[in-house]
Amino acid sequence: MKNVDLHIHSSNSDGIYNPDELSKIFHRKGKCFFSITDHNYLTDNHIREFKSNIWIPGIEVSTQTDGTSIHLTAYSLKPNLTAKMIKYLDEIKRGYSERAKKQYIKLKKLGFKLPSLSVI
Repeated sequence: MKNVDLHIHSSNSDGIYNPDELSKIFHRKGKCFFSITDHNYLTDNHIREFKSNIWIPGIEVSTQTDGTSIHLTAYSLKPNLTAKMIKYLDEIKRGYSERAKKQYIKLKKLGFKLPSLSVI
């Protein structure tokens, strides 16, 4: 199905374009249905129609099973995240920040010239 793309990342995750830009790109490419499945981030706009496109809200959640890290992709037309799920996603995001700080320190110790940590 060339008119459907159900696994896209926006600038809210590790993609380049914001959701509105993605919609315009997909409209030009003739995509009818698409889902932005950012890593551990559910886009605020739950369902929107852009010209002839339908945006299906989605998320790619990092989790583990039997000690192995996996990504679980989920879709919903009416996302209702529970407080427990929101807390879990927030913890993952804090983990990203802590990991980034540790990597920054390691790179500085190796002699890389980097902007101040407050810029990052």
